Amino acid sequence: MDQQRAHYRELFQFDLWSNRQLIKLFEREPSFEHRTACMAFVSHILTVQQIWFHKLIGDAMASELDPWAEYSVEELKLKAKNLHALWLDVIDDEESSLDMECFMSKPDGSSMQMPLWRILHHLIVHGQHHRAQVSQFLMKSGMTHSIADRPLPSDAQMTFTWNS
Repeated sequence: MDQQRAHYRELFQFDLWSNRQLIKLFEREPSFEHRTACMAFVSHILTVQQIWFHKLIGDAMASELDPWAEYSVEELKLKAKNLHALWLDVIDDEESSLDMECFMSKPDGSSMQMPLWRILHHLIVHGQHHRAQVSQFLMKSGMTHSIADRPLPSDAQMTFTWNS
């Protein structure tokens, strides 16, 4: 695997880890101030990943998805896992260049194009942006620290399970 693919793979591993940390928090804390807003942001992060995937493969479903749809904890778990696998398949596809120009339609019907790496980069930055907003809500809710804005622990070794 080339260095650029390895870089995006690591970023998407971090993205999954970060989202799962929040989903685990939602499981442990069924009721806290701003929980609904926090879950809405995580739902949004994942739905936007889903929309971009459907745009990338030219599926009309992209325009049918509501980027602000809200999901239950169980649905978030499943979406995080499934979308992560889809995006890793895209990243690992050696038959496609990350510099490949992707052509897609905007919601207004006009077309746009951009390299695949830019879409991947956007998804990571978008997710981190909204997790930072979640961090603010967690602090306002009295959480002593935010799990959403930390670097991946060096001992995590990118192994993900749902068990604490």
